[in-house]
Amino acid sequence: MIWRRLGIIILLIIIFIRPNMDFEKVNRATINLNIWFVVDATGSMIAKDADAGATRRYEKVQSDVASIVKAVPGAKYGIIMQDFANYNVLPLTYNADAAIAAKTYLSPKWSGYAQPTNLSELIDYSLERISDYSKANPERKNAIILMSDGEDFTDSAITRLKDIPLIDAAFVLGYGSIEGSLIETVNSLHLLEEEGLASQSFYVRYIGNDYRVTVDSDHNVISKLDEKNLLSIARTLGGEYYNRRSGEVPTEVTDSLKEISTVTNEKQESNASTKGEIYYLFALVLLALLLWEGEELLISILLEKEDKHA
Repeated sequence: MIWRRLGIIILLIIIFIRPNMDFEKVNRATINLNIWFVVDATGSMIAKDADAGATRRYEKVQSDVASIVKAVPGAKYGIIMQDFANYNVLPLTYNADAAIAAKTYLSPKWSGYAQPTNLSELIDYSLERISDYSKANPERKNAIILMSDGEDFTDSAITRLKDIPLIDAAFVLGYGSIEGSLIETVNSLHLLEEEGLASQSFYVRYIGNDYRVTVDSDHNVISKLDEKNLLSIARTLGGEYYNRRSGEVPTEVTDSLKEISTVTNEKQESNASTKGEIYYLFALVLLALLLWEGEELLISILLEKEDKHA
């Protein structure tokens, strides 16, 4: 009886954890392509002006990362981001699940640490990472996908032109609207709006004289998609620019990625597998133990009543 009750407790803990497992694993040939997602996650990417105002810019980025990973299986995926600094969010990996999971980190952080966007620094940093990797793996091709609203008031330019030949394909995806949107401040965990606290007082304010910064009558910053800057970056990288105000990732992007890659002889167990919860299996065992426990309890009660009547 003691072991049965201990088993019930253990099963309850396991069910609470809700374990899952891969029900399907597929062996796929890998391709000789590295896809580098280079993401602007500075404060302006919080603006809610994608998909006719239904989606925030960074949310559109997250969705696009997942879509591209799923559309181009077998590649290596890496994510580089700029918020208060430039850094690797995800080192190159074949693990598609890891790349899709990492997209959740691609959101602006606490406004108190916010820094102005510097796309030149972000691209230079990314090219350095690509250069370091290519020296050790010259046989692999590299595609860079810059994801940004294009706002950059640093007056800096992309200077690492000598490294551009390392890139076999470049795509610049622009997020936001020409009309622009106000930018809420954020804390380290989530939008103040999600706490039900969003109001005019929580918008990013600007008191200065830079004519390039657009503000409303209360000096709240209005962030706008800068397509001119993004087009210039695309030309510098020798790639194409696509507006991501709405809709799915252009097929031209995913088709081009597939075209420049070739299948390698290396086999890799794909992580694009079907995952399912298996807690119900433990629940069935728990039910059996509970019925067993209930049966013995009922028998003991009946026996106790018989003893009293005897």
